[in-house]
Amino acid sequence: MTKKNKIVLGIVLALLIIVVAGISIYIYFDYQRYNHEEELKIEVNSVLAKDYTSDTFLVDTKTKGSYQVVEKTIKEYMQKYANAVQSVLSVAHDEKFVQILSIDNYKKDAKEFKNTKEYIEKTKQTLNDNYNIINTYANKENILKEIDNKKLSEYYTNLYKEIMSNDQFIKKITQTKDMVDKNYQTMIKLLDSSQKVIDFLVKNNKKWEIKNNLVEFENDSLLKDYNKLINEVKSVAK
Repeated sequence: MTKKNKIVLGIVLALLIIVVAGISIYIYFDYQRYNHEEELKIEVNSVLAKDYTSDTFLVDTKTKGSYQVVEKTIKEYMQKYANAVQSVLSVAHDEKFVQILSIDNYKKDAKEFKNTKEYIEKTKQTLNDNYNIINTYANKENILKEIDNKKLSEYYTNLYKEIMSNDQFIKKITQTKDMVDKNYQTMIKLLDSSQKVIDFLVKNNKKWEIKNNLVEFENDSLLKDYNKLINEVKSVAK
């Protein structure tokens, strides 16, 4: 083999080595990307499959780099949504909520009912704040644009949107919102109707008293008005 041929062969072999090395590096990084993407999907799918009404949502991440940004965005979003859902639903199990019109509460807080009125207003505000969060976070458009301010490349932005636009997930988050909506409306009505009872008792604070664990009024007209307000509460609670 001539010296010239050896040089040409050497160049060809060098190019082949470079090409093979390039292919190997590409395959390696492509494989790594696939693994990271699968890890991300497994992790976030486990979060999206949770029960938004009762499960605990943590923001600890398992992936790295831009995948971690996607993972954290999803987990934080779902944590805020679930927290709002659970906050609304928890009111129905709050002892103070259940006891607003109880004789025990009348005894403790009569006859100005300062604590009771403060509780009603505070609870309504909490319900309204969380209800607004739920409506905002259950909106598909808002879900998909949550990633837009993270300054990620198009690939990772599209990956987030692919995961979060899943029909099954959108259906589940919407169904949860609809269920919470019914509970929210009922609790707001209960608080409003209970407020009417409390206002009535405050207005007529010198015309009633508690005897034998019953509310007694100085005349039948007041008793009739009181019972009418109580029945309004009961009709909402059915």
